[in-house]
Amino acid sequence: MILVNKYKNEFGNQIKLIFSSGQSLYILFAGNQDLYIIHRGKTSSDSCEFEITEDDYELYCIFDKLYTSIVEYKPYDNKVDNIFKESEKYKQYPLVKNDEIYFYSDDDPEEIASLLKISKNDGIISLYLKYGTHLEGMKSNGIRIRTNGSRYGLFYIPFMQMYNEINETNFEYHQVTIEEYMKKLK
Repeated sequence: MILVNKYKNEFGNQIKLIFSSGQSLYILFAGNQDLYIIHRGKTSSDSCEFEITEDDYELYCIFDKLYTSIVEYKPYDNKVDNIFKESEKYKQYPLVKNDEIYFYSDDDPEEIASLLKISKNDGIISLYLKYGTHLEGMKSNGIRIRTNGSRYGLFYIPFMQMYNEINETNFEYHQVTIEEYMKKLK
């Protein structure tokens, strides 16, 4: 079970996902108008992995929507998507490889930037975070998703939609949907 906490800050809500391992993942909108995904917790390596299963149905559906909209190249869900997909910028920084999303932090050049890899397999969405190194040599445990000037163009939009949907969802009150009920019967 994943615990979802929301804290107000001056720019909106800071979301804290607490996993059963004790590790936490923060999703926050900052004063520079960019979205950040940051890992907090002890790890013995330069990476960490989180799993979101259908047991956390509402959160799973939100991340599934994020995954699907990016893998299917639909950040805006209109003809702009195909124009961007064919652009040289996208070809230089492909976001999807073998049905896995590879989002390198917009903070630093791809060679040293932190990586967020999102994959989906058998009802499990995996979030893999590999730490990068800032140009100054400091380790980075987070991903910056620029809303203006991202190497991935409009693909910041599904991440902002995910952030907004988590903010709008009341995880303390859970009414079972028919889809969730049917999956539990299988």
